[in-house]
Amino acid sequence: MSERPSWFAYRAPRRRLPTSQLRAYVDIVLSNLAANAPESPKIQEAKQAVEKATREFENGECDRVSLFLTIKGIEYSVAGALGFDSRELRWLVTTDLRQTPATESEIQEVCRCFFGDPSDEPKPVEPQKLAKLTHVAIGYWSRYADMLLKASTREKFIAAALCVSLFGYFSRMFMAGIHSTILSHSEGLFQWFAGTEAITFFSLGCAGAIVSMALSSEIAVSASRPLDGLYAFWSTVPRLLVGGTAGMLAVLLTGVIAPMLKLPSGEEGASMIEVLKCLLAFTGGFTDRIFFKKLVDTTWRVSGLTTAASDPQPKAG
Repeated sequence: MSERPSWFAYRAPRRRLPTSQLRAYVDIVLSNLAANAPESPKIQEAKQAVEKATREFENGECDRVSLFLTIKGIEYSVAGALGFDSRELRWLVTTDLRQTPATESEIQEVCRCFFGDPSDEPKPVEPQKLAKLTHVAIGYWSRYADMLLKASTREKFIAAALCVSLFGYFSRMFMAGIHSTILSHSEGLFQWFAGTEAITFFSLGCAGAIVSMALSSEIAVSASRPLDGLYAFWSTVPRLLVGGTAGMLAVLLTGVIAPMLKLPSGEEGASMIEVLKCLLAFTGGFTDRIFFKKLVDTTWRVSGLTTAASDPQPKAG
């Protein structure tokens, strides 16, 4: 019998291990279940259901989205097991759905349908009504996951297009490096790679883009949602490529800036020009800060990612 099936069976669980954000979310849910009425049979059942869903995910039987939606449904069932009244459930639903693409008016409409007027006295929620509420909440979270996957797909296409363009730019230099390796063993490909200015400046531009992303106070999606990792990586790749490309192009400004600085001639002037090039390449990576907000807005508009805060306010009068 071929060893290929057993090899794939061994590798599949390793590829499907939860991201750190999703793992932290699962741990928080399990700790909350242990802290609230740990002896309750329903709480024990919910804890076992969370652990079972996590095992299925690690064994490759479901994906991250399915695991998250399963645990989200368990959270709502636990709220019913703990005896949440209508006021407590209203707060839970409002806080939870504000992290989805649901607008503020939609959230208020859901609360009004299930809990009545906010001024009403707190009252118990029937299990059947809680089950319907869980389906509605899962529907909003499913919509969020679908839009996040669409946004991630868009970023993949952008990254692929940029990679093809940069490959065409670097192809002649790579061919020259391979040619020098074949003709001369003393100056190999690695030495050529380290001595190529374009690649050096591209790397400095990527470094500038990383610093820019670290300093940015705005993020595309909320970091508190475990599925945001689906978008976070692929939204970073295009920004790195754009930052690296901008870093290479910024070096072209050396010919304009150097005469204005009246640098000394000789080796000292040449060293100062090299430092200027490196500085321009690094700061060129900050270009993404100029169009980052527009990039995020475009992603939200194309993919449907919105927040409750973006719900238009009704006009007075």
